[in-house]
Amino acid sequence: MAALSEMIPENLAPVGNRITSCKVEVPFAGFENFASYWLGSGTMALALAMQACRQLRPELDQPELILPAYCCPDLVSAAVYAGLKPVIVDIDENNPGVNLSQLNSALNDNTIAVVAINFLGLQERIDSIKALLPNGVFLIEDCAQYFPEQELLPGKADFTVLSFGRGKPVSLLGGGALLIAGDLNARLDLGALIKDSVTDRLLAVKIGLYNFLLHPFIYVYISKNPLLKLGETVYKPLKEIKAMDCARQSLLGANIREYLDRSESIEASYRALLAKYTFLDDFSATHTGRKKRLLRYPLLCKTPEIRNELLSLMIKAGLGASTLYGKNLPNIQGLETILPASQLPLSELFASRLITLPLHGNVKTRHIKNLEKLLKFFEYEKNQTK
Repeated sequence: MAALSEMIPENLAPVGNRITSCKVEVPFAGFENFASYWLGSGTMALALAMQACRQLRPELDQPELILPAYCCPDLVSAAVYAGLKPVIVDIDENNPGVNLSQLNSALNDNTIAVVAINFLGLQERIDSIKALLPNGVFLIEDCAQYFPEQELLPGKADFTVLSFGRGKPVSLLGGGALLIAGDLNARLDLGALIKDSVTDRLLAVKIGLYNFLLHPFIYVYISKNPLLKLGETVYKPLKEIKAMDCARQSLLGANIREYLDRSESIEASYRALLAKYTFLDDFSATHTGRKKRLLRYPLLCKTPEIRNELLSLMIKAGLGASTLYGKNLPNIQGLETILPASQLPLSELFASRLITLPLHGNVKTRHIKNLEKLLKFFEYEKNQTK
């Protein structure tokens, strides 16, 4: 008799671990070296970091912010809110990190900050970027897709941004943090920029529903509802910066501990399996010291055509495959009138070949075996058509 899991349809969510409602205080000694601001979202934390940069450089009438061409449009939302002009530079080949040569060329007298993005747990080359920046140009590290597993030390980025939104490494269905290094905070006055928090009295209900809907046997029906538009990436303007509510703050410590205690065995299984197939490109950053604990497992296909074929099979198999943002920044819906048209070929190519696979607790051994069967079938079909 077939296993029950083979008889009942299921779909893995692309991202998302269960959230614990435990309010037991769990200490995390990670941020003692920083001034910290606890905010309503990661986007709000980004916007506050950018406004801090403006306070530190009040002489600039038209401040500019440099962003990599493949990233979340929320970074543009934060920049617009803070009154900064976003300047987009291309990425490296097979690597979402900013192209250092193009970054250097984009720096000018109006540049106020550069954002370095930790991509799914692949840390950006902070030291190399910082070495290019002249005095008065600040470095913001966006860690929305990563949570530090050990104590953060100052001296790297000037500002570090964390997110606790849906599907983040440590999720509270909302919230974010801005960490300010060194003595910068003494030169700032950010309190007046932050509105009071609003109590979320339904947070416990939302967490219970979120945990329920994440189950693969439930998510399969959610994912097939076209009205929900799950995974769609669009530009959403930021309207305010507010403090994180007390309910979320009370859950933070326990959820950090849950995150740190999670096994990385599924990530290791993906790595061993995906290394076998020639229709995939080497994602070099995953084999370096830049790789920390991953939020999703990224793989690059040789061509966009292969990506689209493989993605379709993975989606039909319910494996939680995703294209993440799907496009580079200038091509994301809603940014057409904000960002100028520009040639950013490497980010376009990267976006057209990327697939991410889930690493959350609902991924089981049977899903890895199903993925292996799918990849072997795909390889066989490709060899037959040669």
